[in-house]
Amino acid sequence: MSDSRLRIIFLTQYYPPETGAPQARIHETARRLAAFGHEIEVLTAMPNYPRGQVFEGYRGRLFMREEIDGIKVTRAYIYPTNRLDIFRRLANYFSFVISSMLVGLFAVRRADVIVCESPPLFLGLSALVLSRAKRMKFVFNVSDLWPETAVRLGVVTNERVIALATWLERLLYRAADMKTGQSIGICRGIAERSPDDRIALVPNGCDCRFFGPQQRDRREAEALGWGDRLIVGYAGLIGLAQGVGLYVEVADRLREDLRFGFLVAGDGPERHAVEAEARKRGLDNIAFLGFRPKADMPGLVAGYDMTIVPLTDYIPGALPSKLYEIMASETPVILAAEGDPKELVERAQAGIVVPYDVDEVVSAVCLLAADPAYRYRLGRNGRAFVLANHDRDAIADTMERLLQAVVRDDRELAATNDATVIWR
Repeated sequence: MSDSRLRIIFLTQYYPPETGAPQARIHETARRLAAFGHEIEVLTAMPNYPRGQVFEGYRGRLFMREEIDGIKVTRAYIYPTNRLDIFRRLANYFSFVISSMLVGLFAVRRADVIVCESPPLFLGLSALVLSRAKRMKFVFNVSDLWPETAVRLGVVTNERVIALATWLERLLYRAADMKTGQSIGICRGIAERSPDDRIALVPNGCDCRFFGPQQRDRREAEALGWGDRLIVGYAGLIGLAQGVGLYVEVADRLREDLRFGFLVAGDGPERHAVEAEARKRGLDNIAFLGFRPKADMPGLVAGYDMTIVPLTDYIPGALPSKLYEIMASETPVILAAEGDPKELVERAQAGIVVPYDVDEVVSAVCLLAADPAYRYRLGRNGRAFVLANHDRDAIADTMERLLQAVVRDDRELAATNDATVIWR
């Protein structure tokens, strides 16, 4: 940590009290940077994700201020939706682009640096305008490569929108003083699009004091009469990319095997479709817990005997943050995915990696069920790996050093950072 105190603005569409990967990561980073002595302000939207409805207590407001865990939070209007059609999505994104720009210009004090979260990619427009108008350094944090991810998932198919987003992506990469990526794949993708700029790997992680085996909570299983069953769990977003439909198929294949109970905790645009499919199949070995507050997650995840993490498509650089929380909880992983997630689980020796295939996942579930010592070993490996490489305290220290380097334009400080840095 440096002695130089910075004023830092985080610009993000997603923030607590919403739950999810970017919300947790940004808040925990902001909280730790504040503990280092920096002045932090978060410029964000009225909470509405993933339900597509503004939360109670925030409705009917165009602008407000609050404080969360000692962090100053300024909120601006957003058009809420969880519909997947392109026009509502664009209205959702651009409503906050415009409102955050206006609020940032007239109601947020100048900072040394603004850190913008992408996706949504379009929010980078607001960060660019604010950084130029207020003479702030601009750090663009990329947690998904857009528009590539949206195109691969079929969320964006309009060629004009894709062309515009591709042009904007390259513009923002050129304009930013530093790009940070959350995986090696994302950093590679940025480098391909913007080969002459500054790029740093700042990986995601989790709070290993919050997530851990000591949090194990089996009350949900016991309430269902599954106290003596092996719980095969899922916890997180239920969306297009997450492939939770595969989880339902696995539960169907094992419906006669009374060793297992399947528990799903989470919400998202595909939740109702997935639940309807389970009802249609008449499955009584699967239960949906719906949205659960952040405080419940460590107990739930540690209470699972194994988890299935399916991803429908290979998306360069995509790495679900739930993997770190699962591994920190000493819960073995069955991963049905390719790319960075596969590399992570294999490096950590924290689970079994299989293709996105029902038969393969069923075989992995049965293999883990038959070998408690193997489950224990995979779980211990996962926690040890996260403690060594992805604890949030170390990640916040990495981010702090990078921000100091950007503000000072200090190549040497960036080079001494633990992150992988490309600084040309």
